[in-house]
Amino acid sequence: MSISAFWLKIIAIIGMALQHTALIFVDMLPMALLAPMQMAGGMVFPIFAFLLVEGYRRTSSMAKYLLRIYLFAMLSQIPFMLLFGGFNILFTMGFGLIALLGYDFLQRRWIFWVLFLVAFLGMAIFNFDWAPIGLPIILMYRVIDDEFRRSTAPAAFAGIFLLLGVYLPPLMDGAAFSPEMLFPLGCFIAMPLIWAYNGTRGPSLKILFYTFYPAHLTAIAAIAYFSGILELPF
Repeated sequence: MSISAFWLKIIAIIGMALQHTALIFVDMLPMALLAPMQMAGGMVFPIFAFLLVEGYRRTSSMAKYLLRIYLFAMLSQIPFMLLFGGFNILFTMGFGLIALLGYDFLQRRWIFWVLFLVAFLGMAIFNFDWAPIGLPIILMYRVIDDEFRRSTAPAAFAGIFLLLGVYLPPLMDGAAFSPEMLFPLGCFIAMPLIWAYNGTRGPSLKILFYTFYPAHLTAIAAIAYFSGILELPF
C-alpha cells in the first residue's frame, strides 16, 4: 500500500471528527461505536505531527506556513474552549513549528533546550492539546534520521506514554473501563499508515484541511448546544 500526504490528511481529519464526536456525545452513542471512534482519534496527532515536519521541510514560505496555522488556531479556539477547554491542537503545532526552526537555526544548542523546556512546561501548565508530549513527538519526527525509526518511534512513544502514564493507572486503581481508554491504541494504528507514505503531496487542498478544523468543532458545539449537552458560559 502506498498513500500520499493528501490521503494521510483525509484519514486524520476523519479520525479527529470521530473522536471529538465520541467525547461530546459519549452518553448518546453505543459502546460498539465509541470504542473504534476513540481509537480513530488516537492516530490523529502522530499523523499530523509527521506531516507538519514534512511540510516544514518542503514549504516555500515558512512565514506563510506559521501564519496559516496560527490564523486557523485562533478561529478554532472559541468552539474548542466551549467543548474541551484549554488551547487547541493548532497552537501545539504552531509551537512545534517554532521549535523546529529553533532546533535548526539556533547555533548554541543549550539555548534551544532551555527554550524548549520552558515551552514544554508552559504548554503543560496552560493545557495545550496533546501537552506535554506534543512538542517532543514533533521534534522526534525531525531529529531521527533512519526512515523506519522516524516513522515508528514517535507514534510508539505516544501510545506507550498515554497507555502507561494516563489511561492504565486509573484502571489499575479500580476505575471502570471506558472507551476513551482505547485512545492510545490509535497511535499504533498510525504507524503502518505513516510507513505507507510515498513522499508525494497528492491533491493540494490546503483550505479544505485548515477550514475543516474550526468548521467541525463549530458544528459539534452547535449540535451539542441544541441537544442540551452544552451550556454556553455567557
